[in-house]
Amino acid sequence: PPRVALRPGRLHAAVARGDGPSSEVVWDGARLIYRAWRADRPGPPLPAVIHPSDADWEAFWAELDAAGAWAWSGRYDAPHHRTGAPGWLIRVQLGERLLDVSGLAAFPDGTAGHPGPAFRRVCQALATLAGGRALG
Repeated sequence: PPRVALRPGRLHAAVARGDGPSSEVVWDGARLIYRAWRADRPGPPLPAVIHPSDADWEAFWAELDAAGAWAWSGRYDAPHHRTGAPGWLIRVQLGERLLDVSGLAAFPDGTAGHPGPAFRRVCQALATLAGGRALG
């Protein structure tokens, strides 16, 4: 059976762009649900259901640790941003550890509205957990 300690108490991550692709990953307690959509295309997003293995979860937690993501906090907003700039959120709970961050056109380790390597690393870890489906 799967090791419960590896499963999050909560996981919701999303990147939304007003002028391009958007997606989210949500853990519902038993499976990971991935949805992708475009604001300029009608219709609801079609979900993909993923069942990450223990090894998938272990790799994901290791990537969050390596990126220093657990130290991120609060809200990151650019004072001036273009219309359609990406908004994002990452909410993850593993035991007593909680990561609850979001932003609009600004990132924990980014500059000038561009995500830095740690943020990109976390997005890639989320994509890998979601079976190779890109976040954002």
